Amino acid sequence: MRIPSKLAGAVLAAAAVTLLPAAASAHTDVRAAGTLKVVKTITQKKIDSAGLKSQLAVLLPDTLATGSTKPSSIKAQSFASKGSYTLDLGVGKNCGGATACLVAEFIGIDNEKPHYKKKIKLAGGKTAYYKPLTCGGSCSPPAIEWRVGKVLYGIQYNTLKSGASAQRADLVRLADQALAAGSRQTPSVGQL
Repeated sequence: MRIPSKLAGAVLAAAAVTLLPAAASAHTDVRAAGTLKVVKTITQKKIDSAGLKSQLAVLLPDTLATGSTKPSSIKAQSFASKGSYTLDLGVGKNCGGATACLVAEFIGIDNEKPHYKKKIKLAGGKTAYYKPLTCGGSCSPPAIEWRVGKVLYGIQYNTLKSGASAQRADLVRLADQALAAGSRQTPSVGQL
């Protein structure tokens, strides 16, 4: 069967989104290929700036698996204003959170309610809210959100794991790391 060129382009684009940052086989250890140190990649300067502008604690996990994507090709972008921040990791300099190049996104929003309905537990029994991988016209990576006081924190990550339970476990691990590490701002900038 021949697929019309417009449809073929859409199918290829959707496949590329699903496979980013790198394809992972169920028979390979994707963590062995590449590990990104989140704080080092985002940079302390961007973290401090996001915390200062937003007046929120910046919570980040320690590491992310990158599969065959070289950690050096992953760049960070920071967006912050009073009451919110977004820190994006994407392939290339100008990803800006676009689905096709997004590796991970970390958010903090003051006075925000969770967007997802599925409740799951983090370390210590803390409630989080989870959204699995969803696909329509394009795919949206799995995401997790949790509250600390009135602040909603979240992580969206193009996990390399296949299967819903493995992807959920990956997001829970990242949220647990972020909570355990606490605020990532430099103490002289102010711990919130």
